[in-house]
Amino acid sequence: MGLLYSLRCGECGYKKKDLMAGPAPRGPAPEIGICETCKRVVNFHPDGTLPKCKKCRHPLTPALSIESVPCPRCGKALQCIPKGIWD
Repeated sequence: MGLLYSLRCGECGYKKKDLMAGPAPRGPAPEIGICETCKRVVNFHPDGTLPKCKKCRHPLTPALSIESVPCPRCGKALQCIPKGIWD
């Protein structure tokens, strides 16, 4: 069971809802990546290959943790807001 988060930038107003983090019930846990091309934060499921954005197919930059995700638009720190649990 993992946690569901929203991310928000106090500087430019960027918002991301329903971002998953933590252990998955089956398989690898989803990870968080930043698409520098689309300027968005996304979840991806690691499979041993370079993660790519589903929208533009450019490589994602993996985030180190949910608490340290930079805003993809302005680079400032995103506020991490716990929203619930997913399974």
